[in-house]
Amino acid sequence: LGRKLSAALAAAGRASKEVRVAELYEKAEETEKKYHQELLKQSKALEELAATTRQRRQLTLETPDAPSLTADDAYSLLELIGEGHARKLLPGRPMRKEIDVLAALEGDFEERKRSVLDMDATLQGWEGKTRMLQDRLTAAEMDEKEALKALARARQSISTYKEKMVQVQKNLNAAGVSQRRVVQDRDRIENALNRRRRIVLRVLRRRANERQLQTSKLEEVEMGPDTSLEEAGDNQDAPVPDRLEELAQKEMLLTIQAKKRGERAKVLAEREKELKRRARKLEEELEKEGSN
Repeated sequence: LGRKLSAALAAAGRASKEVRVAELYEKAEETEKKYHQELLKQSKALEELAATTRQRRQLTLETPDAPSLTADDAYSLLELIGEGHARKLLPGRPMRKEIDVLAALEGDFEERKRSVLDMDATLQGWEGKTRMLQDRLTAAEMDEKEALKALARARQSISTYKEKMVQVQKNLNAAGVSQRRVVQDRDRIENALNRRRRIVLRVLRRRANERQLQTSKLEEVEMGPDTSLEEAGDNQDAPVPDRLEELAQKEMLLTIQAKKRGERAKVLAEREKELKRRARKLEEELEKEGSN
């Protein structure tokens, strides 16, 4: 059964291939017929083309100043009429050379036409770029207008800020003058205070020496444990390194205190100026109300 089945499948395969071969030969035969038909059509077209060309050339030969005459036409017509007959018509002028000149001119003309086409394409390209650049130029001009408006606004802002800066600088200068005056008054009072302290200290020491009292007890009773800078300077019993460290610490504390006092004085000067300004404004308002 297996052998019969295999034989049946093989026979079916061969039959399918034979059918395929027959179909291929049939298509090849049809294609060959179409090929010969196309050749026949081509031959008829060429014959018709040759007849049309002869007719056109004959008409060209009979037409004075025919604009469609080509060098190929001239060579064909020369062969038709014969070079000997052409010499009789144009004695002393070799006709073939004339046609050669015509062929050369035709070549130059075709080259010029290609050049014109190339230039047309180039011109169109430049025209396209010109339109593109014109669009960009228009957009740039609009941006320029907006930029000029922004520049005008910026200049106006600069002018306004400069005016405000001048006024603020005046106020700053006035505050600086007031600060210097306050600092000078403070320094003057401080100098007077220090002088008075030194005088009182010298008197107390003199009285203490007269009464044979110890200076340390007198300072403790009169000045308290938080002694001044001058009193600290008179303490010669402490070791020099310890005394220098103590003075450096006091110097640092005094620097911080002086800085804080300066900042406080500046704030107070500004506050004083603002209060006076508000007071003057209220006085003006009261004067207006009183006059009404």
